[in-house]
Amino acid sequence: MEYPEEPIHKKHRTKIIVFGIFLIILFVLVYTSFYGLPLTGSIIKSNPDPNNSIFISADLTVPVLSLDGKFEKVNIGGSSESFLYVGDKKFPLSNSEENYIVLTDYEGVISFDEKVISNLKGNAMRVSVNGVPMISKSDNKMKIYFDTDFNYNVLEIKEGASIKKLDYETSGTVKLDEKTTIDLEEDNLIIEKFYGDVKIENKHFKLNGYLKSLNVKGNQQISISA
Repeated sequence: MEYPEEPIHKKHRTKIIVFGIFLIILFVLVYTSFYGLPLTGSIIKSNPDPNNSIFISADLTVPVLSLDGKFEKVNIGGSSESFLYVGDKKFPLSNSEENYIVLTDYEGVISFDEKVISNLKGNAMRVSVNGVPMISKSDNKMKIYFDTDFNYNVLEIKEGASIKKLDYETSGTVKLDEKTTIDLEEDNLIIEKFYGDVKIENKHFKLNGYLKSLNVKGNQQISISA
């Protein structure tokens, strides 16, 4: 018995499918070899590449700034007449001369200037208020916010502060790659794509991390990029 030959168009379609699979496999191999990053996973932390960025350590005056993102830990210290809402609980902060608040795995907004945190609104997996811990009983984070401005003296954001662009007049000291020191005196500082730690204490704005570029305008003209 003779069998009919496979149609030509079917053979052609099979070749296209095989070739397509080959291209996908080739793309995965090339991508992972160049970037060393997984293509799957819901969370990929966007840490900067030290070989393609500039290390910065700075001590500056405090800007007016708003940060929106995911932060591993946020430490806040100060006194205020405001209330802190955590889930369905309400904490009065006027009963203590010095409040200490710790947010773990916080996702949300932190807006501040030299004196107050004007906006804190987001969600956290764990919260500690003056030593009293609260942990989410489910996989859902607890809703957190201040009802009014919080007068702070310490604000520390560890491992996760991302600043797309910071442009303001400031004074202080900037160290780059532990080699170059720049002294600023009411100069205009422009920082782009910073990622790292931020700490504000005693009206000092301290940065420790990596950035893509830095420009200074005013008494001196400086432009540095990775």
